Amino acid sequence: MHVEARLFEFLTAFFFVAAIVYVILSHEPAGSAGLFLTGGLSLIIGTYFRFVARRLEERPEDDPDAEVSDGAGEIGFFSPGSYWPITLAFAAALVGLSLAFFYVWAIVISGVSLALAIGAWWYGNPAYLAMVINTIGVFYLNQREVRAIFGELQPKDRLAP
Repeated sequence: MHVEARLFEFLTAFFFVAAIVYVILSHEPAGSAGLFLTGGLSLIIGTYFRFVARRLEERPEDDPDAEVSDGAGEIGFFSPGSYWPITLAFAAALVGLSLAFFYVWAIVISGVSLALAIGAWWYGNPAYLAMVINTIGVFYLNQREVRAIFGELQPKDRLAP
């Protein structure tokens, strides 16, 4: 963990120096605040890694004289991949979009889709109904009228009222 801590400490210094130079040269508050906050966030992560590194035994990555064979052996268990997090994210986005426009029918459909996606992710079983509902949602959101609401169509592409 010492390598990771050093990496984030270097990034912290870089972001703070970049923020100071940015403040001096641009006098723009939003970018300055963003750079200072980025430096603060990298400081938090670097500090966490430094504290964790104190409690763990030294790894081969932390030894500059280590050989590749020092890291050989069982690394750990990695769970197989799953498509459910992306399905869950899409269902949550669909719920947010439905709530933003307050279409009750869309709220119901996306709420059911979100519940099915959560259940399928939790139990690891494929929920084909949720996939169908999400596909219908995608086709609905791609309609010309809906795209016109979001301003994605050019004026010449809009439908005449």
